[in-house]
Amino acid sequence: MIVPKPWVSRKHAVVEIRRNNAYVRDTSSNGTFICFDGQDPVLARREAVLLPHKCALSLTRNTDENVAEFIHCELILKA
Repeated sequence: MIVPKPWVSRKHAVVEIRRNNAYVRDTSSNGTFICFDGQDPVLARREAVLLPHKCALSLTRNTDENVAEFIHCELILKA
């Protein structure tokens, strides 16, 4: 996926599947926000975070900025 913004790295984040769980691993210098339903966003910086069934990811510097763009996802993992 290409996100044409100056603060988004070429390889900004990676989604990993481990033992039937999905994680997003930030590989950028700006961080990746993970938005959980009904909770404040979590900033991942050079770390992996377990993703819930439904979430939104933001590759921006702050989820409150007008320029924030979200990637909404729903995880469907086969048993």
